[in-house]
Amino acid sequence: RFRRCLLAINDTVSNIIGVTFFNLLEVPCFVLEESEECVQWHWWGGGVPGCERYGVVPLARMVQQSQYHPSLPAE
Repeated sequence: RFRRCLLAINDTVSNIIGVTFFNLLEVPCFVLEESEECVQWHWWGGGVPGCERYGVVPLARMVQQSQYHPSLPAE
């Protein structure tokens, strides 16, 4: 969404921000997906952990960013 916004504005400032954010800093991107994980742990005798209850939780998955390719601003 951020990339689309910068490309839609298409001026010198938005292009500098896009190139800096995506090409130079290479800020990582992620998407949130639902995953079933242990949400409540218990400890059995002897210190052995186990899962008492599972539930759906958000899980961040890293996504490879593509380079930012600005077009020339309209004058």
